[in-house]
Amino acid sequence: MPVDHIIGKAAVEEITRSPIDGPVKVLLVEDEEADAELTRRALDHASLDVELAVAKNGAEAVQAIRTYGPDSVHLVLLDLKMPVFDGHQFLEQVGEEFDLDDLNIMVLTTSTNETDRERAHALGAGAYLVKDPDFHLFCDTMESVVREVAAG
Repeated sequence: MPVDHIIGKAAVEEITRSPIDGPVKVLLVEDEEADAELTRRALDHASLDVELAVAKNGAEAVQAIRTYGPDSVHLVLLDLKMPVFDGHQFLEQVGEEFDLDDLNIMVLTTSTNETDRERAHALGAGAYLVKDPDFHLFCDTMESVVREVAAG
């Protein structure tokens, strides 16, 4: 997933995937219900065929990927600051168990901390997006990301 237009490191080599036939399966890893609902509304607003599952922390998300396999998720939207198992811990664990090239992982956070961004990228996140307080811009970004994933 090329992500230069979001916030992130330059892609050294682009991973090529086939277009997705059917709904884009998104795993949202978010502990705050209000933020999960905002993301759900943004995805609904995009009028795209999206199947959304929500995990309340990184441990739940890792278990879902273990249970259903990495090919059951087209896009992981990952919050960083969560109890139990945060976003960085999720990236560490998933990176140990699976090939991160099989997953599109985008950090979706309020953290503008450069250390958080660098660590997320070092652990395998393909993109880092600071949540935009402007709902319309957030919707546009979510639509762009999902369309990009759907296109392969």
